[in-house]
Amino acid sequence: MRIQKRIQRKPPFRPVLVKDPMYGEVIYLCVDSDLPQVRRWVKRKFGADIGATPFHTGFFTTLENPEEGLIVRLVWLPRFEWYNEQIATLTHELFHLVMRVLEDRGIRYTPENQEPFAYYLRAITLAFCEVLAPWHPSQARKWKLVKRIRKRGKKS
Repeated sequence: MRIQKRIQRKPPFRPVLVKDPMYGEVIYLCVDSDLPQVRRWVKRKFGADIGATPFHTGFFTTLENPEEGLIVRLVWLPRFEWYNEQIATLTHELFHLVMRVLEDRGIRYTPENQEPFAYYLRAITLAFCEVLAPWHPSQARKWKLVKRIRKRGKKS
């Protein structure tokens, strides 16, 4: 019996647009991607560099494209699986995102003014969970089938 070694190829780098349900922010999620890939994309699209290092387990930044007058939020998770440590990293980066978005809108965090931050954190976490659903082990088979069906549909 011959054993074939399966080579797992990394999926092509593709930032995913996350729909902001409350403020309509343009938010990209770069997940399961290398830092050089993210840096090349940011440099090409925004002419900027991000301050992340290979040692980061996650990263958030705000990018501006002055030519288009576009402000983009970027969350980078070099690796994501539904484990406690990585869920905690996601939550950490989303907290930075929430603080920045609301501060840019003039909403300052104070002990008396926690609710806008809590509501937005909840909404944006749900939006990210929807995008990250295919990474969940219980969804793996379902998403493989969906991809197969979509490929069949494109051929015909």
